[in-house]
Amino acid sequence: MPSLKRGLFARVRHAQLLVALGMLLFLRPFVVSGELASLALNVLLLVTLISAVVACSARRSQLVVGLVLTALLQGTSLYRELSEVTAVSALYSVLGLVFFAYVGFLVLGDVFRARSVSVDTICGALAVYLFLGIWWAFAYALLEQLVPGSVVGLRAGHETAGDYAEYLGYSFVTLTTLGYGNVVPGNARADMLAAGEAVVGQIYMTVLVARLVALNLAGGRRLADGEGEE
Repeated sequence: MPSLKRGLFARVRHAQLLVALGMLLFLRPFVVSGELASLALNVLLLVTLISAVVACSARRSQLVVGLVLTALLQGTSLYRELSEVTAVSALYSVLGLVFFAYVGFLVLGDVFRARSVSVDTICGALAVYLFLGIWWAFAYALLEQLVPGSVVGLRAGHETAGDYAEYLGYSFVTLTTLGYGNVVPGNARADMLAAGEAVVGQIYMTVLVARLVALNLAGGRRLADGEGEE
C-alpha cells in the first residue's frame, strides 16, 4: 500500500494534530452559547477529527476507515442535536470511544516506532495523552446515560448529561490524579472507571518518558558511532 506520509506535512502531522486538539479542548469553554457558537464548535470538532485521521493514517485503508468513523461520529452528533432520543446519544458515545481508540492506537504506534526523538514525535505522544482524557470523557458520558447518577457533582443538567464535553474537566483531573473532589464517582462502576483512568495515565507517562529517553540515548550513540567512523 502506498504511504501517505510524505513531504513537509509528514514532519509536522502530529504537531498540527496537537494544535487542533488544544483548540478543541481549551477554546470550547470560552465559546458563548447560541446557534452560531454551536456551529463553530461543530466545525472545530470536524477539523480536529479530520486532523486526527490524516495524522495517524499511514495507508489508504487506515485513512478510509478513519474518514468513515469521522462521518459516522459527526453525523450522529448533528442528529443528536435535533433529536432527544437517548439511544442516539448512547450511539454517539460509543462511536466516540471507537474513534479515539482507533486514532490513539495508530498515533501511539508512530511514537513507539520512531527511531529518534523529534518535535513531531513529542507532539504525537502528547496528543495520545489528550486522546486518553477525551476517551474517558466519552466513557463517563456513556456510563451516565446507561446508569444515571454514576458521576456526582457535575454542573450539567439532565439534557446535557450525555455530552462528552461535560466530562472533560473531570476526566483530565482524574487522568492527572489531581483530584479536586468536587466531582466524584457515584457507584462502583464509575469508581473503577476513574481508577482505571488514573492508573493508565500514570503508566503511560512512565513508559513514554522511558521510551523517549531510550530513543535519545540511541540517537546519541548512532551520532557518536558516525563521528567515530569519520
